[in-house]
Amino acid sequence: MGSSTIDDETNRIIRRFGHTIRWVFDPDGVKPPFAYTVGVCSLPGHGDYEFALAGLPAELAGAVLNNTVDQLILQGLKATEGLEVTGVLVGFPVRLRRATDPRPFTGMRALFGHQPDVWQVLLPDVEGRFPDAGDYDGRQAQPLM
Repeated sequence: MGSSTIDDETNRIIRRFGHTIRWVFDPDGVKPPFAYTVGVCSLPGHGDYEFALAGLPAELAGAVLNNTVDQLILQGLKATEGLEVTGVLVGFPVRLRRATDPRPFTGMRALFGHQPDVWQVLLPDVEGRFPDAGDYDGRQAQPLM
């Protein structure tokens, strides 16, 4: 499948749903998987940014990213550092953190010709602590991006 076919399919999904999700994994299992949105930056009123998360299987990652986008739209929120978004998970908010390394997000650059800002969606541990806090339960691998 050539890149133009992938781009055509990506564009079709974005036209239909507003964005798509790309999930990336290391076939050797050394690095944790991650997922990111492509197309959110083209939604009216949502600025030049996309979302990403790390450490989850594809279906769960897609659900969390889709729910995050939906809740931001429903609640009329813009992505900001430390913003906690409710309604994504049952019983816990998610927190947004600006990703510091844009290199993994090649699908964004390929489609849009530039690198939008990327906000990492952080999930809390069972005690409600986030990975950017010192007391986060590290057994729930969620590397900071």
